[in-house]
Amino acid sequence: MLEDAASASAARALKAAEFNGTPWNLAAGFDFAFPQVRGERPADAEVRARYFATLDQLQTQDPEIRRLMAEVFHLVRPLSALLEEPVASRVHALMQKPSPRES
Repeated sequence: MLEDAASASAARALKAAEFNGTPWNLAAGFDFAFPQVRGERPADAEVRARYFATLDQLQTQDPEIRRLMAEVFHLVRPLSALLEEPVASRVHALMQKPSPRES
């Protein structure tokens, strides 16, 4: 019986860690967009910052993307929903276009 309770408690802790991972990853990822933030940056920090900046630009034009982002930010959907198809293809296509500053 004690073993079952420990297993159930461990399962709850893992679920809570998974649940808390989304806001933590979003917050930490956005923090690393600022060069003055100290800490070890993930290897893909620059690419992720560019992806999410482009996604933010896309959501201003598309209500479905805006709804999906709201669901992720309100923890209704997992963060991975913003990285899956068809969203990823749309973001990458927009990333390939020159920015107005580059034109």
